[in-house]
Amino acid sequence: MGTSITTQSNEAACRTHTARRPHQRILAALLAAGLSLTGALGATSARAFADGTGTAADADTTTMYRMYNPHSSEHFYTASTTERDSLSDNGWTYEGIGWVAPTTSSTPVYRLYNPNAGIHHYTTDAHEKDVLTGKGWNDEGIGWYSANENATPVYRQYNPNSPNGQHNYTWNENEKNALLSAGWQNENIAWYAASTGSDISVDIDDYLSRNAYGTLSGDVTLVGSGTGFHAKLVMHCNQPNTDTISFGVQYDTRMDPTKPQVNHTTFLIEQATPRSAQYYYFDGSSIGITPEVGKTYHLQMTWSQDGQLRCYVNNRFLTSIGVSLSPTLIFQVEGSARLNGDHVDAQFDNLVAGNGIQGQTPDSKLGTYSNWSDHFSNFEGLTISMSKQGTAMGAGRYRTNGATSYKASLHVGGTSTSPAGVDWDNCGAIQGHPLSALAMLPANG
Repeated sequence: MGTSITTQSNEAACRTHTARRPHQRILAALLAAGLSLTGALGATSARAFADGTGTAADADTTTMYRMYNPHSSEHFYTASTTERDSLSDNGWTYEGIGWVAPTTSSTPVYRLYNPNAGIHHYTTDAHEKDVLTGKGWNDEGIGWYSANENATPVYRQYNPNSPNGQHNYTWNENEKNALLSAGWQNENIAWYAASTGSDISVDIDDYLSRNAYGTLSGDVTLVGSGTGFHAKLVMHCNQPNTDTISFGVQYDTRMDPTKPQVNHTTFLIEQATPRSAQYYYFDGSSIGITPEVGKTYHLQMTWSQDGQLRCYVNNRFLTSIGVSLSPTLIFQVEGSARLNGDHVDAQFDNLVAGNGIQGQTPDSKLGTYSNWSDHFSNFEGLTISMSKQGTAMGAGRYRTNGATSYKASLHVGGTSTSPAGVDWDNCGAIQGHPLSALAMLPANG
């Protein structure tokens, strides 16, 4: 057993996923992608121009450009410099040269467009093309050609958490492997390139949170002694009837032995609502990562306005749960010790908080606006301190408005001095504050 959910006042809903053969799953996801695309960038959608303006790398090859849409998270590929420049002018991000294709071959790559979902799909499979066009997709002709099988493979990955059948295509095995470790599914070789393109750098944290309104990540190391101690990342907001969500590593000798754990240690998600608390326990077996005291884990939690909180360990997708949050978010880190005499030593490095969606959220509401150290709170003998100042970020969802909070490091340490009978579960009700030390970082709003 690798996962367990404990609810104090209500049962958690169970979700199941039925495995399908890859080809069936791809078609099902693509055919289901019929939702209207909201917030289109300008009036220009990524349609084929077929204007012959592709730039040849030499007489026998054509450069393929890679674009990114921050609204739909679609990656788009084109040989047309006119199309590339038009999309860039309308808010798409130019990410560089995707690869170099032959100008012709016996294997065309077909380009299709879903006018309802506003996404493209690319395939060398004529049957797949015919099925999709029969379901209302637009056949935009041959986008480019594949080289022979002795050339450079271009790999295809599928995001099962995307609502619109999102795919990524890359020759870069580092990019492919980073996405697979984050929960994307390998769909093997899509086609072949005549040669490689730009060595595009992948910020996997940003990749994982591109569809999310809020994201908080950091490298978390938990050490301590006694009956229990933990280190957590937290999201909440100052709105009525919303949740406080935490995700971290916890050691607890008094944990129910039936809960997933390794030597009393678990990855724990706590969902505190106005009326109840719900706990999700993970021993890491589903992602091949074991929770251990003294080991550093890169933890990330993202919240999307579809109501889903997604949690990752070392960039591997752990789980998603439905939560109630709303802008504007408050980001928080917290360390705690269970009882009087228990000790915690929790380190949080390279903390990154992102607020808003680039291209959709007004610039005035992107990012955060203070330093972590402006909002320190110390209780019951536990103390939080700044280990390392971060840097200032000037633009986008990670902007700090002059504060040096980006990739800052914090430390929580101390031995609990809580009164007899007070622990981390009842301290708030008895003492009026948590049994922890914490720091908060408010988002712009």
